[in-house]
Amino acid sequence: MAKWVSLQLAKGALDGRPIVSPENLAYTRTPKVAISDKASYALGWVVQQTPNGDIVWHSGITFGFGAIVALQLDRSLGVIVLSNQSGFGMPGDALGLWTLDRLLGNPMVDYEAITLAGAKATYADGVKQFARPADPQPSPPLAPLAGNFANPAFGKAALRMDGGTATLEFAATGAELRLDAWNGAVYTATLAPEEKFAAMAANIGPLPIAFAQFQNDKDGKPTTLRLTFSDGQAYDFKRE
Repeated sequence: MAKWVSLQLAKGALDGRPIVSPENLAYTRTPKVAISDKASYALGWVVQQTPNGDIVWHSGITFGFGAIVALQLDRSLGVIVLSNQSGFGMPGDALGLWTLDRLLGNPMVDYEAITLAGAKATYADGVKQFARPADPQPSPPLAPLAGNFANPAFGKAALRMDGGTATLEFAATGAELRLDAWNGAVYTATLAPEEKFAAMAANIGPLPIAFAQFQNDKDGKPTTLRLTFSDGQAYDFKRE
């Protein structure tokens, strides 16, 4: 990451060797869509005005991990924060933007309070999203639906029964999702705290991470298992 940021600050050169032209690299940081009166979205970057210079940054989270990269091109400053915690801008965004503000001499902003408020709101939304209906429809048994599935992004996955618990296990990583009845043919999917995923599951918390629903083909056979994550992104697993 440090080398990649060095390339950004050196206008496309790394260790003195040109890799990307300065013009093409600058184009990726050209604002395309306005976010507010002080921030815009470019090609994979947020371009934002601050009292003491524009910054270019982006952050991201996945289950159990977070990161932010921030640049101030005029002063050749780069900040990288990688975290084994995930959340609504915590701790990566708050620490990364605070650090860049200190380097630029910007006024103090309580990023922790801002991101904590966002995290609380996100969790409250999740509680509502996955709350089981007051009068749910009966769920069909999952045992007859057990078998092998595959998705182009996730690879192969096996739905199996362990006693009365249904688990979807991903072959590539060993991660397991526990399926619990929610409403009719829709189930919730929760990351199981098994082995190397124990810390990640603890970081995510008790809420499910997705809905799971079996979809029938034209012959009425359940040939597709659709996982829809809390952000609305859906992945179809086809029965093998």
